[in-house]
Amino acid sequence: MRLFDSSIVPIPPAREKFFGCSGRMLLPTKEVLSALLQNIPAGSLASTGQLQNVLKQAFQVQAVCPVTFRNALRAAADSEQDIPYWRVVKDHGELISWLARQKSQLLAEGLELEDGKKQPKVRHYASHLVSQSVLLNALISRVDPV
Repeated sequence: MRLFDSSIVPIPPAREKFFGCSGRMLLPTKEVLSALLQNIPAGSLASTGQLQNVLKQAFQVQAVCPVTFRNALRAAADSEQDIPYWRVVKDHGELISWLARQKSQLLAEGLELEDGKKQPKVRHYASHLVSQSVLLNALISRVDPV
């Protein structure tokens, strides 16, 4: 995975219960997450769970570190590059509270929002999710073999 310089580390024994498995864990970089986000078309979404599943498949690991994933998403959002971070929602369609401009960007792309438990959520979000296979194929085409 030299192209993105992400690290793969053993899942610490103390975290095996959290992940529900042992094995290897990806520590994704902003670059690898940005490559995924670039493949989400305007008006479409990807959930955090979807993105983590794609990363697990592409890097052949059992888990993705949630802290490093969040940090990479935050770095993509803070980047000067045009990375469509606002198209990432939580697994039930809720907006991510710390993503600036997410609400206005999604509305500008024609998505409708409704009240969620804590944050607004995208109405009928599941119908706007991009296919995991599209994301996986786009990422695999850019990744060096393990």
